[in-house]
Amino acid sequence: MLDSIFPEKVHWKIAEPAMWETPVCDAEEQLIAKAVDKRKREFRAGRNCAHSLFKEHNINCDALLKGKQREPAWPDGWVGSISHTAGLCIVAIARSEDFQSIGLDVEQATPLSDETRAIICRKEEIDATTRLQFLP
Repeated sequence: MLDSIFPEKVHWKIAEPAMWETPVCDAEEQLIAKAVDKRKREFRAGRNCAHSLFKEHNINCDALLKGKQREPAWPDGWVGSISHTAGLCIVAIARSEDFQSIGLDVEQATPLSDETRAIICRKEEIDATTRLQFLP
């Protein structure tokens, strides 16, 4: 279903249930040492999911740490995005030679106004999400 939303050169993955509970490497765990349990689960899901994508695409990344603005510091040559909401976490990555960045946001299924969709989506994205609304 999501293949129709992401461009061909964007690799994506949905976090599997175990990814939410499995601790990440020590350097990543330090980033959430003082976080509440909910935040720790979300962080672990995102980082474990990202590492799974890295492995699938032979990308070397021992620890996905934070950048200057607390964003994930993606491996050299890669851009990406991690987004999560209640029970769902998705990671998308792509080569930086193909994309400058990736914007990804998942939220609970509540309809957006047409005005909001026009502000945050390209026409192709609006068309793709409209088609998804009518899938059985």
